[in-house]
Amino acid sequence: MGIANLNEFDLTEINQLNQSELGYAYSLEKTKLRFNSLINQPKHHVLVGYRDDQTNKIIGYIHAEVYEELYCDPLLNVLALAVKEEYQRHGIGKQLLQWLETEARARGMHGIRLNSGLKRVNAHDFYRAAGYEEIKTQKKFQKTWNPK
Repeated sequence: MGIANLNEFDLTEINQLNQSELGYAYSLEKTKLRFNSLINQPKHHVLVGYRDDQTNKIIGYIHAEVYEELYCDPLLNVLALAVKEEYQRHGIGKQLLQWLETEARARGMHGIRLNSGLKRVNAHDFYRAAGYEEIKTQKKFQKTWNPK
């Protein structure tokens, strides 16, 4: 089937991809809550999956958001790109990225930006092969709390 819109029935596969391929341990219940919020913001969030032809299951997905700052032209910012390990190196990630590039152009964006963890060397090679260039090395900081 290829590129497909995501729905709430795909979230078990998305949650598994987030854990196995991206290393994010986040509950399925919270994933469902986040999905329901994000899917209702189509002008700001782009979220599509790649559906396996035989099983009809999601085996990859890409999530991006509009990135607008005072110091650069608008871009799409990739927040997640994951493909199930046994399907990697079959062109699925490339198709998802190409789909996103087409969507970015249609939205009048000036390009795509993304971050990739320092240890994800295979991902870096993938992005370079897709025409992306490394422009900066940075450290990531975060402060979290429990809202009331």
